[in-house]
Amino acid sequence: MEWNVLSIYSGGTLAPMLSRYSRVLNEWKTFSAALCISLGFVLLAETNFAVGLQKSSSPPSKEVGKALVERSNQLTNLRAPGSAPFHVHAKVKSHGPKGQTREGTYELWWASIDRLREEVSWGDKSFVRIADNDRQWIDGSDPYRLDTLHLTTLLDFSSRLRIPSGLSVDRVQTKEIEGVTATCMRLFHAPPPSASVPGTGLVLKLPLESDRSACWDAATGLPIRIETGSVRLELGAYSAIGNNQFPRKLWKLQDGKPLIEVELDSLEPLDVTTTSAFAPPDGIAAKPWCSNMISPTPLRLGSATGASPLPGGGFIAPLPPELHGLELVVFRVNEAGQAVDLRTFTIAGEVPIKDREKRTLLESRFRAATCDGRPVEADFLMPEHVK
Repeated sequence: MEWNVLSIYSGGTLAPMLSRYSRVLNEWKTFSAALCISLGFVLLAETNFAVGLQKSSSPPSKEVGKALVERSNQLTNLRAPGSAPFHVHAKVKSHGPKGQTREGTYELWWASIDRLREEVSWGDKSFVRIADNDRQWIDGSDPYRLDTLHLTTLLDFSSRLRIPSGLSVDRVQTKEIEGVTATCMRLFHAPPPSASVPGTGLVLKLPLESDRSACWDAATGLPIRIETGSVRLELGAYSAIGNNQFPRKLWKLQDGKPLIEVELDSLEPLDVTTTSAFAPPDGIAAKPWCSNMISPTPLRLGSATGASPLPGGGFIAPLPPELHGLELVVFRVNEAGQAVDLRTFTIAGEVPIKDREKRTLLESRFRAATCDGRPVEADFLMPEHVK
């Protein structure tokens, strides 16, 4: 399951930490139970939403808006169960601080949710992952893991076109976006609990973002913009593949500044009977894997104590000082829930960490990842604030 938000709260003094910590948990439990947030899909009969939107001069109703969201998710989700196999190749540009850029490529061979190959190249560095039913092979090491994370979340934009069960869209309106008449709406709004937790800080990880909105081209019914807080995805130049539509140009921006831009130069059906893409790489041992893996959950981060799960997913835990200032830390967690390795990243790439800090962070303990109830080795990403 993909977690979408990580917020960090800090300040105050250490004395009232336990009572405030408990209050935050109780507030979130009450809030979570009231909303009953869970993701769900609704199968819809084919309806020409775009034509209906164009004929009306007033904004569509919430019901029509919700149907538009659900239908566009189906149209743009190339990796939905039962979808036809495909192959995609894309050129990628990452934007760093002070105008720095990095170019790379991304390639995906997708046969099914349980069988795929992806290859990421940044300059002369490449990383290959092959997954086949209950096993996976990893060849190489990705020194720009944060860039790759921005890239993969951008390409998975269709997963954001969902509405929590029991809720409906609101603020449906018509806008002009760069000369295009668009239908825009808020997909959901769920204010998280707020608190100032003393000491080293508090990590609060929720199962969903607190707010998300999106806009669709009124003429085509296809999404052109998705916004979550300060993050905006821009989508354009759609092309058809089978019964689906997918943008050939995609952008991800933070606070109006570009992070990643992607241009597809190939999107085509994949013949799984002739491709050799899924052949295991020579000399690489397979590791257990599954498409429905439950990711590791922290029980203790570094030398800090007191991590607790939240209802419906997510967790809340004190933030050890060794994590302050790091954009991304990747823990490798074994079947026993022990952190056996870690790597640290910024947008500039992988960065070294002091031996003392690394030893402290490797004291972290987790509830191990599982595949169908069986513990497996997996990565835990922290802070996972990439949306």
